[in-house]
Amino acid sequence: MSDQIEATVARDAPGSYLNADGSFAEGWHARPEYADYGGMDRFRSLPDLVKSYKSLESTLGKRAPQGALVPGADASEEQIAEYRRAIGIPDLPAGYRLRPEALPEGLSWDDVRGSRMAETFHKHNVTPAAAQAIVDDFMQGELQNHKLAKAAYDQLMTSREESLREEWGAGYGKKVGEITKLVSSLGFDPNDAELFGNARVLGFLGKVTGMLSEDAVSSLKGTVAGGTNFASGAEEARAITRDPGHPEHARYMAGDPEVTAKVLRLYGS
Repeated sequence: MSDQIEATVARDAPGSYLNADGSFAEGWHARPEYADYGGMDRFRSLPDLVKSYKSLESTLGKRAPQGALVPGADASEEQIAEYRRAIGIPDLPAGYRLRPEALPEGLSWDDVRGSRMAETFHKHNVTPAAAQAIVDDFMQGELQNHKLAKAAYDQLMTSREESLREEWGAGYGKKVGEITKLVSSLGFDPNDAELFGNARVLGFLGKVTGMLSEDAVSSLKGTVAGGTNFASGAEEARAITRDPGHPEHARYMAGDPEVTAKVLRLYGS
């Protein structure tokens, strides 16, 4: 029966696809090779067919470089591989170069997180350029968060320092000097921001030094508020610039040219 139908279609089909005016010949879509394509009769001319094709291409996705179409849900492994090669997807996640060449101050790069991101990019066919843009945007967000956190921390430390200044009054500088000596004598760096820069810790250490006699504080080794007993000129320079207990620290912070020149001289010694 099917042979009969095919013979009838072949007999009745026009000999040419096009009429003299360029339109499709009547019944052109009835040829056997189009038997599996429904709705072909709606195309009346070649321009109609071209417009439909362009619309379909736009719907399914634009052609990738080298003519690879974006694979659909039923795409074969070879089609997916062809598409990945065409748009430059690396063979392995390690092929992505995500680590920024220069990290903004205050930020660090997490290799473990970077590896996870690369695996996700590779799995979802993200191009290297798009992956780098995503990472750059992520780092900008991290930088903004870092700045906000630092501003909040600085504000908190300023507030706590003001409360200590109010509590200790004119003896603030001496008290900080005693704390500095205590911290140094215990083997800690008085310039450690997490320790010496925390006003709550200063308050605690202030109470500790307050429980010690003056002789006991004087006998402590380390940085001395009077500005002596430094292991090197650079160490004394750091104390002047960073140690509020140093007698020349306030003048340095105020921009005193004599103290500034001394610091430069000490660093060069």
